[in-house]
Amino acid sequence: MAENPLQPSEPEPEVVEPEIVGLEPRPSLWRRLASRFVLCAATAALGLALIAAGVLLTLTIVGAMIGIPMILLGLGAIFLAVLLFFGGGNVKFRVGGFPR
Repeated sequence: MAENPLQPSEPEPEVVEPEIVGLEPRPSLWRRLASRFVLCAATAALGLALIAAGVLLTLTIVGAMIGIPMILLGLGAIFLAVLLFFGGGNVKFRVGGFPR
């Protein structure tokens, strides 16, 4: 018997309920610490690599023009790694002014 071309051979799928985002359980403490450590270790390794390359470049006068900013960027990356590891961005710095 020939099938009717206007009628689908399979039934239509039922409507799927949308997924509610944000109700997932929080990752465990060890997973959060491990991911924070990996991020900070990678940032610190980048900082150390920038410092090492900057030190090598400062052996010549022309290379010092590139090497000294690289050393400063490396120190900034290491500072950022320490800041992210211990504070997670919640540490506030106040420069100057009177103490309250």
